[in-house]
Amino acid sequence: MTKPLKRFFCACAVLLACCLMLEGLAFQYDALHTRGLSPVALPEGAADAEEVQREENDITAVMPSTREQGPLYRVTVTWEGLEFRDIRTLALRLEGGGTLTRVQAYLRDEAYSIGWARADSTLALPGRDTILRLESHGSLTGVRISFETEDPEVRVTEASLNMPVPYRFSLLRFCALFLPLLAIAAVLCFGWWRIPFRPQSIRHRAAYLLCALMCMGLVLAVRLLSVPEDPSAFPYTRGLEYPFENGVYQYRSLTHAVMFDMLAKGRVSVDEEPDAALLSLDDPYDPTA
Repeated sequence: MTKPLKRFFCACAVLLACCLMLEGLAFQYDALHTRGLSPVALPEGAADAEEVQREENDITAVMPSTREQGPLYRVTVTWEGLEFRDIRTLALRLEGGGTLTRVQAYLRDEAYSIGWARADSTLALPGRDTILRLESHGSLTGVRISFETEDPEVRVTEASLNMPVPYRFSLLRFCALFLPLLAIAAVLCFGWWRIPFRPQSIRHRAAYLLCALMCMGLVLAVRLLSVPEDPSAFPYTRGLEYPFENGVYQYRSLTHAVMFDMLAKGRVSVDEEPDAALLSLDDPYDPTA
């Protein structure tokens, strides 16, 4: 075995160990931290639903012209009279209609026995398991969750304490990290960076094509990792329609929408005057005009 090949295998072993360590610390930490827990099922909690007003920067109010807005409900489920120690997680399963919602968890323990201390919040989908971190101090005496939904029939069908977080190893994510590092190690170990490129060489052309395919595969992998597993959970993906039906006040969290409205109303100075032909149109923002 040649010396460059030995260096390459050593680099492969080191990179593999580093990538596995990074995978464990960055993506599997919660699973490793909770792997020895024993789940404890909770009884049915006291549920309460009340209608609330939408906030001005609420994402469900951003699309008034593309989706009919119904009432918004805040659902609260409370478990009291508990006596558990060393509680780290709370596992839930929501059932019913609705889409993606943010669930907030609160707890009451020996360190915070007067009111409710906020423990964790995460996004949840009806029909899927959701795990929140609690990390109680001493004896846990109460748990409360709260979330907002457009469907008041959404309910908690299952709830358990100390549910271990499942391992979620992604081969695509691991390869997107390991293979580019492996290619860099091969270039450095075999000294390929010192070889000038010759377009007439079939081997050089094949190497160039392989590098191009690897770069495209890396971009595709990053793209696939950024796409949600269930796109139907994100219904607010269409563009804004102008003029805004309910005023621009509800778009304050969207800077581009506010700037567009200010430009349309002449409240922002620009270096050049608009074209007279553009100003003569009834709707200068109509692309079909």
